Amino acid sequence: MLTERISEKEKSPKVEIFTSEHCHFCGIMEDSLKELQNFYNFDIKKVNVDITPTEGISKLPTIRINGAKEIVGYMSKDDLSNILVRQLYSKF
Repeated sequence: MLTERISEKEKSPKVEIFTSEHCHFCGIMEDSLKELQNFYNFDIKKVNVDITPTEGISKLPTIRINGAKEIVGYMSKDDLSNILVRQLYSKF
């Protein structure tokens, strides 16, 4: 039913990626997240700090998982995958 689908959507883990047009590694990390999204259930929200200044984000790329855990800088897709699995699904 519709209410069940809405409830499921609200429970989807959230991943925010803070980027800039001038950040070389931001695009790589965003692409890695999109690829991993094919395997794991999570929503991605992209925040371009050039357009939307954000307090507390001093280095790019920054990935915030479920509003808490932050990953700063570049890492391999395998390492990112390992962190995502632990963080995304440990709270559900």
